Amino acid sequence: MNLDDLTKAEKNLISEFELSLSELPSSDPVRERFNSMGGLLSHEAQTSLLYRLVVMNYLGAAKIARDNGRAVKPESLVWLTQVINKSVDWSEQAIDHYELESITSELNRNIVRFFESFGIRNANQRA
Repeated sequence: MNLDDLTKAEKNLISEFELSLSELPSSDPVRERFNSMGGLLSHEAQTSLLYRLVVMNYLGAAKIARDNGRAVKPESLVWLTQVINKSVDWSEQAIDHYELESITSELNRNIVRFFESFGIRNANQRA
């Protein structure tokens, strides 16, 4: 895995969502997980992976805020479902789609659980 892979995947994130890694609640864990999980995946699979990690980063930050007594409105998180949908689109384009889905299965389950904990159902239905 080289830094260029992350940069290329981030360019897609910026292009599609006007969102860069520097804007995340905590970008270091996303970078670390991307580097450990992305391996030899295709660009499409890496983009899909990055999108899922970004969603989990936001959901994790929201859960921490909620656990610390801050009110988190589900409406403030619904936009993340669009990121998940695009992640699925990228995954479907990937030649290594099945490998990606295999290595992200636990991540996918966690995303669904976190969405559901905020009352957002069927958020990851396509994945």
